[in-house]
Amino acid sequence: MRTKTKAPRPGGATLSRAERCGASAAIVAEPARVVKRRGTPIFVRGHVVANVSPDGVLRKRIRGHRHMLRRPPAIAFAVEAIEQALALGAERIEVFDMDGGRRYAVSMSDFLRHGVEFDRGHGRQIFLRLGLWRDPDSPAQLRLFDPSDGEAGGSRESFATGPTPSPMLSSAEPRPREEGGSCA
Repeated sequence: MRTKTKAPRPGGATLSRAERCGASAAIVAEPARVVKRRGTPIFVRGHVVANVSPDGVLRKRIRGHRHMLRRPPAIAFAVEAIEQALALGAERIEVFDMDGGRRYAVSMSDFLRHGVEFDRGHGRQIFLRLGLWRDPDSPAQLRLFDPSDGEAGGSRESFATGPTPSPMLSSAEPRPREEGGSCA
């Protein structure tokens, strides 16, 4: 095992390796690698787990094989991280899976409305099933009917209650079942 030794400074202090090799203090103070800020960092147990960008997006990078829940298939955030993001004004969440290169997005309100809180030994977390996330890179699907305009689809209430039954199917007598045919 190798031990570190530092050269003595005047007054009893020790010199760093960079100072012993002749580098000035101004150069030593510079970071070796400049990290581009992606927003305000979110800390959980002393580690940066995500960032909130100035445009109100909570962004997190994950390795899917390690960080996605398997049962149910979902993406989770620490409750502490969500609380910090809300305090910073986050309105959306975006997750980038570095394994598959896939991006997932959801609004913060949908995450809070449909998310489920749990604790499996890593602190309190909230997960959202993968089916409720969308891909921000794919084009948005157009709506067949616009429930707000009252045409072709009617009002929003008609979507909630479903279509009106056909007069032929609403008769009091049940239709006899045909023999020999199979329903697939």
